[in-house]
Amino acid sequence: MMLIRTYFWVMLFSIGVTLGQTSVDDFKLTDAITGKEVSLNTFNDKKAVVLIFMSVDCPYGQFYAKRITKLINKFPEMAFVLINPNNSINNNNAAMSSFVQKNGLKCTFLKDEALKVANSLGISKIPECFLIDVKNGNKLIYQGAIDDSPQLEEDVSKNYLETVLSNFGNNKPATYSKTQAVGCPAKF
Repeated sequence: MMLIRTYFWVMLFSIGVTLGQTSVDDFKLTDAITGKEVSLNTFNDKKAVVLIFMSVDCPYGQFYAKRITKLINKFPEMAFVLINPNNSINNNNAAMSSFVQKNGLKCTFLKDEALKVANSLGISKIPECFLIDVKNGNKLIYQGAIDDSPQLEEDVSKNYLETVLSNFGNNKPATYSKTQAVGCPAKF
């Protein structure tokens, strides 16, 4: 019985942001496109920050790229920040810059080489997104999937992130605070 209780507590505390973390620590990462250092505080002029963990060689990233572009265009008051936690040779700055240009993504693409941000947020899938209220102490509003169809946009029935962004923009409570992200496993 003691072994079971110990296992439970180890699993509980290894989940990270998903259990009770209400704010996100500021961080500094380098933008793969501009070479400039970026932090959450960089976006204090925006209503909120949407972090989306993305890898250029994950097929789900390709499936979601156009949907992310639509969200960026629909919510210009929000800062959209892609973070690449994948250190494979295919995820270099040139590939990241090409991915952004090819998909018309008007956003920052940060490289999390030390996996500090990915580990602190406990990501499990790519893509996985987080909505952070930078005007209110970097409060975590939402964590999870962009929508309920990781492959085909026409099969989407629940636009989780879009709904949360609309509610947040209209000062309404989030319809969702957490959903299960679906995509490539986040391998560190």
